[in-house]
Amino acid sequence: MATGKQPLRRKLRLAVGKNKGIPARGLVIPKELEKYPRGEIPEEYLKKVKTGGKLYHHAADAFNNLYDHAISEGIKLRNIGDYRPKAQVEALFLQRYSLKDQGRKPQITRKYQGKTWYLKPGMAPSASPDTGSPHDVGVAIDLGEDKKGQLVPLTEKARLWLCTNAPAYGFTLQSLPYLDNGQANPEHEWWHWQWAK
Repeated sequence: MATGKQPLRRKLRLAVGKNKGIPARGLVIPKELEKYPRGEIPEEYLKKVKTGGKLYHHAADAFNNLYDHAISEGIKLRNIGDYRPKAQVEALFLQRYSLKDQGRKPQITRKYQGKTWYLKPGMAPSASPDTGSPHDVGVAIDLGEDKKGQLVPLTEKARLWLCTNAPAYGFTLQSLPYLDNGQANPEHEWWHWQWAK
């Protein structure tokens, strides 16, 4: 049972086939943030979350309730990425992408400053600073799990729990793990959960 405020009840279409039961939704920018450039959210719109870091205040409240619910069921979530100011989005992008294809398979590209950039081998995708990310509007959090004080990737148990419970708090994945043709989606990130009102 959830602690704190009762979770929001929403209708959310879940995927079918290999993606059955996995909630995903595109980015929704909160209306009160639309007037600000991405990555330049004023501090008064941000709030600390219980895993450390900050999110847009309504997303933070929802996440903190989700976090309490997870703790009550033996799942300790850890923040590995939250609100990112513009400079941090660009630094992360430049760390992960190169103007030269270094042989990553499958290759993931981004457009930035009118050029094609290639994801380096061993790196997770990130957004182009030109297009922005759900992180730069404070509605996305990347999650790992705490196992005996060690940060580990989300376990299957935690992923299933989040797929079942996170939508009630407004959180879904950004993308589905499988493409329409059944192949693995190279852009999918099990750790990336984003909030939409």
